Amino acid sequence: MNRKAVPRLAKKPFEERKAASDNENPLNHIITKFLRNGFKALTIEDLATAMINPNFGELFKDKTGEDWDEKYKPRAIEQLAGSKLDLRWLENNTSNQFTPLFTLCKLGKIEDVKEYIDKNGNDTLFAVDSSMRSPLHIAAANNHSKLVEILISKGSNIEARDKSLRTPLQLAAHTGSLKAVETLISLGADLLAKDSVTRIHYSR
Repeated sequence: MNRKAVPRLAKKPFEERKAASDNENPLNHIITKFLRNGFKALTIEDLATAMINPNFGELFKDKTGEDWDEKYKPRAIEQLAGSKLDLRWLENNTSNQFTPLFTLCKLGKIEDVKEYIDKNGNDTLFAVDSSMRSPLHIAAANNHSKLVEILISKGSNIEARDKSLRTPLQLAAHTGSLKAVETLISLGADLLAKDSVTRIHYSR
């Protein structure tokens, strides 16, 4: 019996695959929006993503011929300052001195976390790890809902952003930490916040 040949799907040339990959890159996505509709088309999340990537200016100039740092960065800073984004995380440096705090938050050691903050001051609430995640991010991602509540009561920013612009709520949703998600929502976390990876919100 003759069998019909099943046609093979032709593989895309390397150039096409590379172009598709480039379009999925958040930085290239931002530059494409700029080239199509100008600076006004960039969202707050786009501007924050540009700000936290040190190579953005070079990439921007290569693709547009314009100087991001000189012409557009001041405008980006001005818009970010008027947004709900907390600019402190843009300026924070990671430090090994806060490693014990992040470890305690990951393990959900409530009393030890409270003691650490009381001893070292509330500024420790704005420390960030290598992924720009705050202690609240870590507690939320590991589903420590009671610790989440305590950190917020002490002054943690419920809308803090990590390197991918994810809020504690988004990170908790991403890791399936349902109790932390419920706690964050009950405390007023923004359901419509967008990150730099998906460019959609997590409220669905």
